[in-house]
Amino acid sequence: MTGKSCQRILHVLVAWTGFWSVGTAAQDAQTYYINNVDAIIQAKCIDCHVSGGQAGSTSLRFTSSASGNHGVFDAFVNTPNPGSRADTVLTKIRGGAGHGGGIQVSEGSGDYDKFSQYMNLLSQTEEQPFLEVRIEEPLAGDVLSGTGNLRGFAVASEGIDRVEIWMNGQYKFDAPYGGSRDDVAASPDYSGIEGANFSGYSLAWSYTLFNIGANTIEAIAYDNVGNSTTATSVFDVVKFHKEWIPDPDTVQLDQSSTCLLEGNEITILDALIEDRAYDITLTWKTDSQNFGITEVR
Repeated sequence: MTGKSCQRILHVLVAWTGFWSVGTAAQDAQTYYINNVDAIIQAKCIDCHVSGGQAGSTSLRFTSSASGNHGVFDAFVNTPNPGSRADTVLTKIRGGAGHGGGIQVSEGSGDYDKFSQYMNLLSQTEEQPFLEVRIEEPLAGDVLSGTGNLRGFAVASEGIDRVEIWMNGQYKFDAPYGGSRDDVAASPDYSGIEGANFSGYSLAWSYTLFNIGANTIEAIAYDNVGNSTTATSVFDVVKFHKEWIPDPDTVQLDQSSTCLLEGNEITILDALIEDRAYDITLTWKTDSQNFGITEVR
């Protein structure tokens, strides 16, 4: 298996799980709970906060599993928003808010300080780096023929390391990156992201190298700390009987050819290319601001 193939597998796994690992704040909170708080729960709370206990109808139901109990607190404290019920927990353990068990942990005690520190850790959310990549040509659903652009942009709060181009599931090359994109920097979606004004990638590509029909291009952007994200475009390719027509004199639109105009399309009937007759449709493309071949029959 090649290095690029291994990278591709890892990329898919990351896209499926969403993250390489649990955030540092979450790991710290769980470790702190296991080492400092679960013993308090087992000694003071579990008699009531257990299935079938006096507080068994609440969402705070504990077991003998320290990591499981941390998960119970995590779900309770961070619903509906991170840390939204941390004060509720601290109020309840000191006997407030109608706590049926009364005072279990006195404010100012060492155990209360442990609970307070745990609530702080549990309420923290680790800000995820911003990373986005776009494919602007070819657009999804486009129809392409001949040589055209392959372009887009990628922005990241941690900076872009590279943009890989994959075609029909195979790595092809790293796209030239760093083109001027003042329009991206001016967008409210990317304002304030360093390097957004030089976030473009662009190259010319011969779409005749693809098979006729549906094809896929993926742009995978990697930031400078190893995160990645993918943009995908699925498009169709049409072409003539060979990939390169070297002699322009072999392309003839003479008296036998007919031109039809309808809407934003031009259709040429019986165009001769190297003595082969074709019906060719050209359609106006807003993204590239020109007419492009969209059908060859």
